[in-house]
Amino acid sequence: MDSEEFRKYGKEMVDFVADFWLSLRERSPLPDVQPGYISEVVPSKPPAYPEEWQKIFADLENVIMKGNTNWHHPHFFAYFPTACSYQSIMADILSGGLGGIGFTWKSGPAMTELEMASLDWLVEVLDLPEYFKNSHPGPGCGIIQSTASDATMIAIMAARARAVETIKSESSSILNWVANTDVGKTVKNILAKVRQNMEAEDTSISSPYYHDPAVFEKLVAYCSDQPPRTMLRISFNCLVSELLFNIQSSMSYRHPLARARRDKYCDCSEAVL
Repeated sequence: MDSEEFRKYGKEMVDFVADFWLSLRERSPLPDVQPGYISEVVPSKPPAYPEEWQKIFADLENVIMKGNTNWHHPHFFAYFPTACSYQSIMADILSGGLGGIGFTWKSGPAMTELEMASLDWLVEVLDLPEYFKNSHPGPGCGIIQSTASDATMIAIMAARARAVETIKSESSSILNWVANTDVGKTVKNILAKVRQNMEAEDTSISSPYYHDPAVFEKLVAYCSDQPPRTMLRISFNCLVSELLFNIQSSMSYRHPLARARRDKYCDCSEAVL
């Protein structure tokens, strides 16, 4: 596809998306398909030669739209609301068209600084303290995460770091734990071997003070039973135990019951995230 074809077919795609939004109310919130439906409409082997765009475009309705869950349908109330507008679609065209990757300032100055500025706006909108701003000289800053799951994982890791710092500040408890538990002794041996390797290789390894695995077994995260399974996977990947509270039919939980469950599963040596 060259630039002129991109202009032509790009216009067709814009029309397709616009028509989709106009016909959204006439569609079903959920697709009428079963798992594996795609194998009936897509060949099992890739094409030997590139296909013409017109043929690919003709498959959109039968292949994609047939199995699309319409998150923005007025009768779709599952999961959580997602942000989408014609303006954001236009922004996606620009972002995808530029094809940049902004993992450092130099790799994408415009992306980096626009993200920082727009998140400073968010601080203003939410009336948060000034130290949350990127422009503030303090440690506060904002960054856009790729997905809700990524954002949740970052939040869990930040909470974990704070809990680890709190536990490690009680040095006598940590030393006692290392000396008197099998896990503590194992961690001590591992760290000793790491130290030996560092000396042998004459190199430096950053010390994960805020993410010290020696105290992870003391951490417990509490949440309701309403989040998707993603929350459990995040806690698992962050090496944090998780305790779920059952939500009542009124979409609330009884505090005394929650307190009882907390006291049952946790003792004073554990840290709550």
